[in-house]
Amino acid sequence: MSTYLKNMVIWKHSQLKSKTYEEIKRLFKIEMKRVKTFIPMNQEEESTKKDKAESKFKRVELKRCLEVVPEDEDDVTVDATPLSSRSSSIVDYKIHKEGKKKHFQIIREVGNSKYYLTFGQMFKNFNRDDVEDLWKIVKSRFIKKDPVDDMDNQILRTLNSMFKPQVEDTIWTYQQGLTLVKNWKLYDSCRVYCITMLNIVYYLLVEKTYPLTRNTLHQLWNDVRL
Repeated sequence: MSTYLKNMVIWKHSQLKSKTYEEIKRLFKIEMKRVKTFIPMNQEEESTKKDKAESKFKRVELKRCLEVVPEDEDDVTVDATPLSSRSSSIVDYKIHKEGKKKHFQIIREVGNSKYYLTFGQMFKNFNRDDVEDLWKIVKSRFIKKDPVDDMDNQILRTLNSMFKPQVEDTIWTYQQGLTLVKNWKLYDSCRVYCITMLNIVYYLLVEKTYPLTRNTLHQLWNDVRL
């Protein structure tokens, strides 16, 4: 039985007999309004299913965008090379597995490789050309196919949001509400900002404009020191 039929008032002739014309007219208008706004139950169910499906899709997409960063990120030991000793450009990258951990293996044209556990460690040891080179490689690799490995997906989404920020991208919706900004720093060697929130990290190029919310900007300028 539809929601309307369950809530509809049934007036009997004996009940209306004692009412005036104006009273009956008013009751008639009330019932007609209910009829015009009536939504069949099957449409209500379809709408509810659609809303739930969209909500689930957004949660899944958001989860894929998240990068949970450990508090001791800077204390993790990685095979990193000082900027002054590097001169060759990046020619490739791979996902290196070591036990249960996965690292980004950055390969340079002279044949040497370095391993990084997080983007923070990577950008700390990159110059701007390195960031540009890595973006070209990632963009070219996934131009016709989607990443399968979660690390591939992470590097594609992180660099894509850095170089091609779009306000409709799912990653930016996570700023909604009173989300706390924990840290804001600059990797000066590659000119990349790092904004750490409760459970997501944004990497931003210094010269680009990004769809940050008013609450995020307020915290950056008033509550968090660069």
